[in-house]
Amino acid sequence: MYVEHNLSIHKKHVKSFPGVTSTLEKLKANGIKLGLVTSKRRHTAIVGLEIAGIQSIFDALVFCDDTIKHKPDPAPILK
Repeated sequence: MYVEHNLSIHKKHVKSFPGVTSTLEKLKANGIKLGLVTSKRRHTAIVGLEIAGIQSIFDALVFCDDTIKHKPDPAPILK
């Protein structure tokens, strides 16, 4: 029920903070490798990244489904 509700309101509420997209684009253009580690589930996080228009900027994405242990354990960052 939570996942369905969360996805149903994503388009209305998810957006980048001012300056985030342009900052990420500048970093990428300067050859900086970018990674995102989140405690969100893959599907939900990807929906949010697509809405914000920043999914393709990242070189690596790690979601809670990708590791057995989660924060504060370092497993997601180490992956």
